[in-house]
Amino acid sequence: MSIPPRAATDAYLAKMHAQLDIVFDVDLGELVRGHHVVARGITFGRATEPELHYEFVPGMDLGEGQRAFDWYWMMYASDDVGTGYADFNGGAFDPEGDGAASHGTRDIGGEIPPEASRLTLRFEPPEDWVPPEPWRREIVIDLRDRRLAR
Repeated sequence: MSIPPRAATDAYLAKMHAQLDIVFDVDLGELVRGHHVVARGITFGRATEPELHYEFVPGMDLGEGQRAFDWYWMMYASDDVGTGYADFNGGAFDPEGDGAASHGTRDIGGEIPPEASRLTLRFEPPEDWVPPEPWRREIVIDLRDRRLAR
């Protein structure tokens, strides 16, 4: 799958008068049955905790979004200074997307301390779903250079 433009995320951020603090476009694979999860970037939060912004590709419709937790993939954060991040996986997604993609956010689980230089985000599919390979189990973000780590 080729990664589509970041239109759903950009439209959401424009409505919120916000922008991504760290930008990347990473296809995590078909983390949810029938939908790739594309990680778009991080906002550090002003009124909220830091969030990962992502898109379901193709977009998630309202009926799918209300079905049990078939769409509820998990994310766990850690960093290089041992910060304890909550793993309650709060967030939201917009089931009213344009069909090509639906924007969503996932709480990182706490404030990222200024002394941290690397943030690792680890991903798991919903219960009872095994994504087809390839899929990304984690990404590492270089907080100093504000990009994905190599």
